Amino acid sequence: MDEAHNVQYQQFLGDSAHGPTEPLDCSSPVEFFEQVWPDALIHGIVEETNRYAGQQGRMHWHDTTFEEIKAFQGVLVLMGIHIVPAFKDYFSSDELLSVPAVTKVFPKNRFFELRGNLHLADNETAVPRDDPNYDKLYKLRPLLNTLQTTFRQYFEPGQNCAVDEHMVKGKGRYPCKQYMPAKPIKRGTKIWELGCSCCAYIYAFQIYTGAEGNREHGLSHRVVMDLARTLNPMQNHVIYIDNFFSSFPLLKNLNAIGIFGCGTPPHSAVKRYTLVRC
Repeated sequence: MDEAHNVQYQQFLGDSAHGPTEPLDCSSPVEFFEQVWPDALIHGIVEETNRYAGQQGRMHWHDTTFEEIKAFQGVLVLMGIHIVPAFKDYFSSDELLSVPAVTKVFPKNRFFELRGNLHLADNETAVPRDDPNYDKLYKLRPLLNTLQTTFRQYFEPGQNCAVDEHMVKGKGRYPCKQYMPAKPIKRGTKIWELGCSCCAYIYAFQIYTGAEGNREHGLSHRVVMDLARTLNPMQNHVIYIDNFFSSFPLLKNLNAIGIFGCGTPPHSAVKRYTLVRC
């Protein structure tokens, strides 16, 4: 097709003033962070961290608290902004490397003690690897379940959304690590994400744990439909996708739940269908 056409989608039936669903002070991003990362999650981390340290028989361990874990996560956020060559350098005696904002909150030994025992789930209740119900993300499941709920609870996306993949860099030992040599980030965790196109807010996500798709339509079809179903149906949302996800059956299935799709179809798909201007 050499000619271009302007496409008008049906009027959006959702909230035109999309954004946070709760009134915010807006003087600090902390207020919104505390909505999507609730106190109940921190209390769970406290309980499971203390449980794990007890299970491991840590002789000199003293139980952590809500306030300490909250300070610990704040320090981790800071470390993502102020990056030094290694964790130990934050506590270095070399004033060119040390970060007083970190050392004022934690002594070096206590920070590494917390880091080495931090847990979100009880190891003793994990399903064995040879069980059909084995969950590769069991140790993160309480965190993922909470965020998948709060991300949607406290934000209303606009009409235009997008689905794409996102690689989070990581070289450690964990079961979901992917190697994609053609990507800028070659090793890490692949996350499927649905976001609001105008403000880049991540509304829904799935972590890729291995090949698992709809037998009839495949992985890419299943991913888009799973994420699309988190939107309020029949409101005329538009989901933009690239040619990894695009297919005519997908667009048809999206339309059945009141969602429009827009994507670049593979050349092989275009040859199999007659394109009709509506």
